[in-house]
Amino acid sequence: SDLVLALLVCFVILKGADMESVWNAMKSAKPQWLAAGLILAAAFNIAEAINLRSVLNSFGYQVSFRQGMKYAYTGYFFSSITPSATGGQPMQLYYMQKEGHKVSDSSVVLMTVAVVYKLVLALMGVAILLFYRTQLMGYLGNYIYLYYLGLFLNTALVVILLFVMISPRCFKSLV
Repeated sequence: SDLVLALLVCFVILKGADMESVWNAMKSAKPQWLAAGLILAAAFNIAEAINLRSVLNSFGYQVSFRQGMKYAYTGYFFSSITPSATGGQPMQLYYMQKEGHKVSDSSVVLMTVAVVYKLVLALMGVAILLFYRTQLMGYLGNYIYLYYLGLFLNTALVVILLFVMISPRCFKSLV
């Protein structure tokens, strides 16, 4: 049934596409870059599987690497086919709940992973600003304010989410 779903999605996505153009683009691409892309996509999903498994195990669930991979690829797949990548985490939550994990625990697991990703994103943004400021200014020019805005919003989101996770009662009373 998973193969049928994958084929159906491919059919819907590629319906009406000029397959000759797609094939020509694939042939003109350097194989080493295609291979690198596939390897890095797999590495991303393996890393997410390890993260999900570790956090779920810390809640007392016995999650195998295979289950972690299933959750990771579920998120990757549904984020790829839904607008603004909104479908990944809800589907991960659904599959975790379907396998006996409490929704509250699974929500905290997914929120923890999201906060860590946002934290790394914010830290990389700050590092780029500190070490590559000249190149960044040259590349973005008058649009540098969008970089500052994105960096500020990501940092604010990390701080708010950490506050919610560390002290939910204090956050609730503050709101």
